[in-house]
Amino acid sequence: MFRPRTIVVLDHVGRFSNDVWRIDLDDGSRWAAKVPFRPPRPGESFGREAAFYERMAAYDGLPILKCLNAIDAESSGLVFPYYEFEPFSFFDGATTRHATEAIDALAAWHAAFWRTSLDGFTDYADLAVRQAIEARYDAAWPVQRDRLLEWCPEFASLGDRLVGRLARTLEPMAEPRTLIHSDPHAENVPLSPEGAFLLDWEEPAFANPGLDLAVFLTMSFKEVDRARLEAKLVARHADRVRARGCEWPAPWRDYRLGLLRRAARIVEIAEVGFESLSWVFRRSAVAAVAHRCHELIR
Repeated sequence: MFRPRTIVVLDHVGRFSNDVWRIDLDDGSRWAAKVPFRPPRPGESFGREAAFYERMAAYDGLPILKCLNAIDAESSGLVFPYYEFEPFSFFDGATTRHATEAIDALAAWHAAFWRTSLDGFTDYADLAVRQAIEARYDAAWPVQRDRLLEWCPEFASLGDRLVGRLARTLEPMAEPRTLIHSDPHAENVPLSPEGAFLLDWEEPAFANPGLDLAVFLTMSFKEVDRARLEAKLVARHADRVRARGCEWPAPWRDYRLGLLRRAARIVEIAEVGFESLSWVFRRSAVAAVAHRCHELIR
């Protein structure tokens, strides 16, 4: 017979994109509850994430937490088994073990959905999707240009050239297609004793995996460390994907294209004015300039 459980410990363990609580019950079990901000932060979509976990419940063996209550999560929060994750700092960067485990988790995820298709997701193969990206960028860049260039003046020429060209430039991001996370920095791919997991699924899309690599590398490391590690980690991801039977002709080019898309994305959302905008934009823009991403503009 089912017996209601009593909460014996309720501990606020983090305030990230949402509030996170640790819940200890009287039966010895431990859970994590992710509760949306009230009111929600600009740009956050707790409902989309809940729907994603509900949909992914049918898949086994993937590096994603099993959500116990995605159906009614909008009102009560998402509940997961609790894991002790390794601490991570955006300014110190991911440890070597964290980085390699996260890259392996991304590769396993990407390989599982390689060249597949599921209804209901943003798809970079859709011209209308790329045109919408271009329209957002074209509207944001003239308004945000001066402020953003204070943090990375070298981005000026690249930023100007992207106006009116993103829809065509991003066309190669449609292939090879897989289900990408879109924001897998190291805080969203935390490391536990059981391995790395992909969290915070607010913007999954079908696109080239180079974008996920670009986000992970620019967000999870300081600029000097990203430059030192990126070739090795991109190669590791490509090797892991290919080992699962997935053909990927040009991972380095696709990583560069991902860097271009990431920088443009930060321009699009700059008006929100989030606290970390200065260093988030600088890391993305510096990488795009360093990799001569202007050569990819069409």
